[in-house]
Amino acid sequence: MARQNYFYRGLFVKKYIVLIIRIILAVLAAGCVYYSYAVYSLRTGTISYLLWIGVAVFLLLVTFLMGKERWSKIPLWFRKIAVAVLLACISLFLFTELLILSKFGARAKPGADCIIVLGAQMFEGGPGTLYKQRLDSAYDYLMANPDTVCIVTGAQGSNEPISEGRGGCEYLIKRGIDSSRVWYEEDSFNTRENIENAYKIIKENFPETERIAIVTNNFHVFRGMFLAKKITGLSVEGIAAPAVAKFLPTNMLREPLGIIKDAFFVVFE
Repeated sequence: MARQNYFYRGLFVKKYIVLIIRIILAVLAAGCVYYSYAVYSLRTGTISYLLWIGVAVFLLLVTFLMGKERWSKIPLWFRKIAVAVLLACISLFLFTELLILSKFGARAKPGADCIIVLGAQMFEGGPGTLYKQRLDSAYDYLMANPDTVCIVTGAQGSNEPISEGRGGCEYLIKRGIDSSRVWYEEDSFNTRENIENAYKIIKENFPETERIAIVTNNFHVFRGMFLAKKITGLSVEGIAAPAVAKFLPTNMLREPLGIIKDAFFVVFE
């Protein structure tokens, strides 16, 4: 009888723990939906908010499968494959996060021949917060290195009043950087194109360039440097601008996908 009571007590504790975990997962899913709406409300033109909807759906799926022993009713072979795929995805995600963090505090040495500012959102009133932080970091470097030239990149999106390249260029000139030191391109719609088009300007106008620096927000520096090294073949450093803390989770969730995509570009092109 004591052994039977112990068995039922253990079963009750197990079900209680499972219930608590399911409640936590459901609350986290609700938090992801709320955060997704907060990102969407910025109206930046990106669909990164959908990533959090995807995380919420995954958490709710896990919550559902934990109820009424549904998971144990799925064929064992399928469960093994699902767990293996999930662990592989988590491992790859964590590995790319470490790569991102490795360049979080990048500070290029003085004397770079050219710096490339990767474009970001432009609004009616000027650069968005992330873009302004990139441009301000570029400004600081240009002021400290008077022989360095700057190329600002980015096309005009459907929700932007001006191209990111032109807008960023005007911002730096208004702050006091001589116009002869600031170039821009306005035909690129992603990081890869930013660097490719900037490199065309470098080859045509500054053929003796040997060392460049990529200016972007901390979470984006690794990818920018990775692509720049592959595209240009030059010596590449990074200049990490700050990022908005409350939206850093979205950037850190999205960036590994960009790194994986660009890695495929490098391997298979």
